[in-house]
Amino acid sequence: MIICITGLPGSGKSTVAVLLQAELERNGCRVRHYTSDWMRFKLFPELAENSAQHGRDFTQDELTRSYNGLYMLFGELLDIDPTLAILTDGTYRTESQRNSLREISRRHNVPFVLIKVHVEDGTTLARLNERFATGAGSGPESYLSAKAEYEEPADALLLENTGDKEALREEVRALAQTVMPQLTGAS
Repeated sequence: MIICITGLPGSGKSTVAVLLQAELERNGCRVRHYTSDWMRFKLFPELAENSAQHGRDFTQDELTRSYNGLYMLFGELLDIDPTLAILTDGTYRTESQRNSLREISRRHNVPFVLIKVHVEDGTTLARLNERFATGAGSGPESYLSAKAEYEEPADALLLENTGDKEALREEVRALAQTVMPQLTGAS
């Protein structure tokens, strides 16, 4: 199974992914979590070593190569073990990027689940400004750039992130219950 968590920068994709992975593993599933940022730092190690580079948006080359690297990795992992749940979070801003994941799922005869994390603009911008000020992530520029290019998915499960951590945990628990039957049916 491939579970893709999409959304704009600062929406809480990684937080949702970590919570969902823990919930699925608590229910006996084997889950591997990969992010587009992780792949970018693997492919461009000089970026990982330079903290000033951490907060900026991907260049087009980094974006293309990072997503292509993830697609190749996911195909290889599913070749080895089609019962594995692959959880990926990234902006996945275009339908074409999401369709590449759908195609990998189709080729390996495993389910594909798309989850869109949404948060209000003001909340997102406040988060990104705070992250940027502490050097912990991208600033508002990456959000505005991604928002201009983001193609809203029509078929995603929507997770509304209000910023309330306990409410988010409850939403993710419910989401896990939605995903579990598809995962157990794939094994």
